[in-house]
Amino acid sequence: MKFLGIDIGGTCIKGAVVDEQYDLPLGKFPINKVKSPLHSNATPDELIDSLKELIACFRLSSNEIAGIGISTAGIVNYHGTKITKAAEHLNVLKTEVWKTELEKKFSCPATIINDADATAIGLAELGYLTGDNAIGIMPIGTGLGFSVWRNGRRWRPGKSLTLLGSIRLPEGTYDGFASASKLAANHANRDLIKVLTEDIFTSERENYLLSLVKIINSAAILYSLDEVIICGGLSDAANDCSYPLENHLNNLLNDFPPELDRPVTITVTKEGNKLQLTGALSLAKGEAIAAAN
Repeated sequence: MKFLGIDIGGTCIKGAVVDEQYDLPLGKFPINKVKSPLHSNATPDELIDSLKELIACFRLSSNEIAGIGISTAGIVNYHGTKITKAAEHLNVLKTEVWKTELEKKFSCPATIINDADATAIGLAELGYLTGDNAIGIMPIGTGLGFSVWRNGRRWRPGKSLTLLGSIRLPEGTYDGFASASKLAANHANRDLIKVLTEDIFTSERENYLLSLVKIINSAAILYSLDEVIICGGLSDAANDCSYPLENHLNNLLNDFPPELDRPVTITVTKEGNKLQLTGALSLAKGEAIAAAN
């Protein structure tokens, strides 16, 4: 049997399939992706068509899949069966039609998890979340995901997500300031690698890094963080073009605000979007084992 992991983002929908005996912590699985149809007026049919396009890449038969894990932005209910709150461009995810169609196709359960929490599972699988530090996990792509781990355990005050991206200022939200997709939009073809590497975008790049540093310092003050781990599409692009994102951020963070005793440490992961998929695949495998027992 196999397990299917899906990460639904605002720019791309990504997927991976692993065998039942696959050693998930390695995180070395091929990824397929298709363009995301998500926008404020997206329909369930548009999303279902994109999921079908993605799944067709794997050439799976309907009886091969034992479980499906789905990572996405938004607030997911406790049982992982539906999204209860989401940004406007994710509204279609709050319907249950697309998930029901997916379960019907493969005759197995599909479980949803918030993308920051999926990332945290992936990081734990790969050995990043060790020791007793307070760690902020930031998957950055279309928006800003965020999860806090303390003493090796997820920290959710009031059993709620730490919605850092939802913080609002007169100029906009943290989601918008941190958005790698918004940074990429400075290029005519929305090429983030070109924006990270070409001199013509130096000003936009520097302004983005300064905004990101302010967000990181704010998170460090709010949640008493020792470390922040950055992953997602931003880290993928930085790794693909050897842009020294980790060095730049750590250098800027050395000038830390008086509320902090020391600068927060930044780690930019090499795994990028594979972390969300590792978490989604681990969830699918765990749910299938639980259901069998």
